[in-house]
Amino acid sequence: MDMGKTLKAKGGEMPPGFSRMVFIVRPDMKVDYTLYPDKNKYMEIPIKEGKGDMPKVEKKKVGEETIDGHQCDKFQVKIIYKDGTVAEGYLWEAKDLDRFVIRAEIEDKDAKSVIEMKNVKLISPPKTLFEVPQGYIKASGMMELVMDEKP
Repeated sequence: MDMGKTLKAKGGEMPPGFSRMVFIVRPDMKVDYTLYPDKNKYMEIPIKEGKGDMPKVEKKKVGEETIDGHQCDKFQVKIIYKDGTVAEGYLWEAKDLDRFVIRAEIEDKDAKSVIEMKNVKLISPPKTLFEVPQGYIKASGMMELVMDEKP
């Protein structure tokens, strides 16, 4: 994810080294990793047990459409977060890709996000794609990332 481009479009800026981020989610290990490629550092965030923080999702089929050559069921969704914030939009699930969401349009009070997947292949990728790359250093917290400590 490159947040620098998003903030620049809105007239803001990210501190150096923080605009590009990579997220690795490992539910099997109960941990998420946030990587900062420009700093060669990462943070480890434990995944909490249970669904207490999960938003409520209401989903209703509203039709069928073809997206990028895939027959899809189109769903209207409403996401209600624990703090009461609501986001609404649409999801397109490809029938030939085991219900994989190939397009999503979600809008809340601040922004509209559109995500579209292309060239989707349902294969098992190498396990190394879900590991922190060699050469990355684990940061103990955000302050360590900001201070840019030198050895």
